[in-house]
Amino acid sequence: MKATLAFAAWLLALTVFPALAEDTAGADLTKPPAASEDTIPAELTGTLKQVHESGIVTLGYRTASFPFSFIQPGTGEPLGYSIELCRGVVAEIIR
Repeated sequence: MKATLAFAAWLLALTVFPALAEDTAGADLTKPPAASEDTIPAELTGTLKQVHESGIVTLGYRTASFPFSFIQPGTGEPLGYSIELCRGVVAEIIR
């Protein structure tokens, strides 16, 4: 009985409260702002300049920090939360 009431309360909360990633008008707050002269630097510096010039992004990871980064047995491919996060950042850089 208690589990049923808890589930019903949880379900009601999902339907009553709007998604936290939206404002009151329904705009997606997770979307990055549009590029403009104010948001794009006139000249790249530091690491982004080095990445732009070389076309190479170097990622470092630990081989045994499950679930954040680890080596997949058999293939030797790095996997984990940190790896996925880094791949997402690289995808944004190369856009």
